[in-house]
Amino acid sequence: MAGLFSESKTKQNLMRAFAGEGQARNRYTFAAEQARKEGKPAVADIFLYTADQERAHAGRYYELLKEASGTNIFIDGSYPVDETKTLVQLLRASEHNEQEEADKALILNWIEKNDDAFLRDNVVAHMTASAWVVDKDRSKVLMVYHNIYDSWSWLGGHADGETDLLAVAIREVKEEAGISCVRPVSEEIFSLESLTVDGHVKRGKYVSSHLHLNVTYLLEADSEEQVFVKEDENSGVGWFTPEEALKKSTEPWFVERVYGKLVEKMKKNG
Repeated sequence: MAGLFSESKTKQNLMRAFAGEGQARNRYTFAAEQARKEGKPAVADIFLYTADQERAHAGRYYELLKEASGTNIFIDGSYPVDETKTLVQLLRASEHNEQEEADKALILNWIEKNDDAFLRDNVVAHMTASAWVVDKDRSKVLMVYHNIYDSWSWLGGHADGETDLLAVAIREVKEEAGISCVRPVSEEIFSLESLTVDGHVKRGKYVSSHLHLNVTYLLEADSEEQVFVKEDENSGVGWFTPEEALKKSTEPWFVERVYGKLVEKMKKNG
């Protein structure tokens, strides 16, 4: 079998895929540098998040190539080196079909075309930041009972003009849970989503349905620190096992599409 594999097209195709993922990772890293030069740290973080995904893809292909260990693989391939001018063009240079890739394209396109994307003044869609808060040994998740959604949920809030979305996520955790010691497990984006928000009444004023273009960070806090309810927004704060957290939410779409994904990512990240 090993001999057949060493002579196969499969080996060459795997190597092409590995090389392509490496090239894509570099492309996104260069895009992140450009975004920071343009004063767009949130966009840069999204590109770096994608670069890390490409690294993971390359790793899977490399594992499959172990059977060819000790040999040289000669390949030819096409790798685009087009000069791109805008962040959206940089994004579209490499696309995938997964949920986060689709939402990433939407988010970057919206930021590119809307100067008020980080403000609630944009009533169609605006940037938000969320936090998946875990304890030190990753056995518990911090959640709040959100009054508007009438469900246990993650923590987070609006950017309100702040382009450092990690800072927004940390700020919201401190405000919503009343804790003072919270830190990022990593400064890289943990997840991103485009979320629909149904029309609702907030502080006596009707808010029309809109989109939250959301970036999520993995944060760590001490589960022994006392928590406090922020009465104007939630009516409960508590720590739950990841399995309990999934059962506590009464929003099926969030459980399936968001919280379930975050639990799986948390397990993979240790």
